[in-house]
Amino acid sequence: MGKFKLAAVAAAMLVGSAGTANAAIIAPNALVPAGVAPYQYFQLVFVTKWTSGADNFSTNANSSFAATYDNVAAAAVNYYSTLNSGNAYYDAISTISWNAFVSTSDRTASSLIGDGSLLDLGAATGTDVAIYTALGDNLVATNASDFLDGTLSSALNVRLDGTTTTASVWTGSAADGTVSAVLGVDPATFGSTSQTNSTWANTGTKVIATKLGIYAVSEVMYRVPEPSAAFGVMLGAFGLVAAGRRRKIAKTA
Repeated sequence: MGKFKLAAVAAAMLVGSAGTANAAIIAPNALVPAGVAPYQYFQLVFVTKWTSGADNFSTNANSSFAATYDNVAAAAVNYYSTLNSGNAYYDAISTISWNAFVSTSDRTASSLIGDGSLLDLGAATGTDVAIYTALGDNLVATNASDFLDGTLSSALNVRLDGTTTTASVWTGSAADGTVSAVLGVDPATFGSTSQTNSTWANTGTKVIATKLGIYAVSEVMYRVPEPSAAFGVMLGAFGLVAAGRRRKIAKTA
């Protein structure tokens, strides 16, 4: 790893630790989808369940505050990470932040999607933020523009138990993540998890007393190669330099 790459990674860690908006974090290895290259940005999305039972994470749309719906996402993450404690994937999902993809009076859904205004690590993949489904590792979009253009590559229908669902979810948003019929005002916009056209976010409206699921979106992450591999390369380089110096000293002795 070059010195500029190391400096960039260190800077990214400092920005992330400061909690700056749009700062990316280093992804837990268990969460990295198979298609993500080193130093590539990505986000994960899952849908909450709406059926009865302990894992029912549905909500009405009465609230005008995004935090209300973020709490639904957090409850789902907490439930499944506790239920599957000891599983690397489920342990990891509880270490990152999740938000509900909804538009309310205090937030638009599009603000949750990485838009390239992140620290550039100097990687060949640039600052595009790819979107994948959680667990299924299905590529949904290659970047923010692709995600918000009205057509998805894969449906956002994967739950945290690994199953897929055909369901309605609250969004309050158009497919581009801007406000449609905002949550908290009757009626509000809902989307359909089975769809990959614009109706994934904006199928129509329902009365806000109705209980539906939500789409939950992770914070922006990026993949860093396994530390053992990175340190192995660095140690190998140091070894070559040391060997060269020993040979030089031997010749001048």
